[in-house]
Amino acid sequence: MSPLLFWGVHVGIDEFQSATLSHSAVIESVVFTAVCSGIFLVQYRRWVALTPESNVAGYLSHLWERANVALRLH
Repeated sequence: MSPLLFWGVHVGIDEFQSATLSHSAVIESVVFTAVCSGIFLVQYRRWVALTPESNVAGYLSHLWERANVALRLH
């Protein structure tokens, strides 16, 4: 469901960009920031639900460890 949702948002942003081409860099930056923040918030809330007594610093540490493990595998 999520991939379809993000694809739909992507198509909508493309249409919006075509309509506002002269201001697209600012609009894209705002939308990109909002989408990234939303993804971070959803994933953080899932992590908090599974990890009692957690905080943002712990979550960022968890992400850093996962990134290091993923980079070592390739």
